Amino acid sequence: MIDALSSSFSTGISSPDAALGAVDAQIASYEVKLADWVNCPSCKTPEGKAKIADLQTKIAGLKQQKQTIEQRRLSKQAQTPAIASAGAVQGDALQTQPTHLPHHLGSLGNRLDIFA
Repeated sequence: MIDALSSSFSTGISSPDAALGAVDAQIASYEVKLADWVNCPSCKTPEGKAKIADLQTKIAGLKQQKQTIEQRRLSKQAQTPAIASAGAVQGDALQTQPTHLPHHLGSLGNRLDIFA
């Protein structure tokens, strides 16, 4: 039941950093379970071997999911500077002070009337 909740939890996260944290937590949880099964005397039984194989498969799948999330995050970061530089060009045009106003009136929001 916990596995069903945790898998639906990780797929519903929109932030890459939060998703990476959730996947890392799942990996850590499965690695603890795997270590328990590997060090258990029943690891040599067919049931133990099946459980170990199942946990290894889940860990491998989560590591693949983590790698996919990291690649998406890196691709978003690669796109962000282009968007930020385009916004800076437009923002610079908006931040120029008009030439017909005195200097202290040209920059909006630089004074606060505390007696109002």
